[in-house]
Amino acid sequence: MNGLTELRKKLGLSQAKLGAAIGIGQSAISQCERGLCLMSIGQALRLVDFAKSRGVEATLDQIYLELPGQRGGWRQDASDDTQPPNGTHQEEGK
Repeated sequence: MNGLTELRKKLGLSQAKLGAAIGIGQSAISQCERGLCLMSIGQALRLVDFAKSRGVEATLDQIYLELPGQRGGWRQDASDDTQPPNGTHQEEGK
């Protein structure tokens, strides 16, 4: 069981109900739980806020917990504005 699955079970919710609560589909929750994809940072932050509003402690580390066989890294969602636009990073000295 990964951190996301564990958190969902602590909340006592189905994949569909958790997805509806944070604005994504049941299939996306399922894929994230199976390690086939990762939530965007915006989705993960909504999940942390939602869990805390229900009295369940949640962290980004818990959501992104990497288990053997899972892909690591972050995924930028098109609707997620927490990442800088392309071209804003410049190398030092240029």
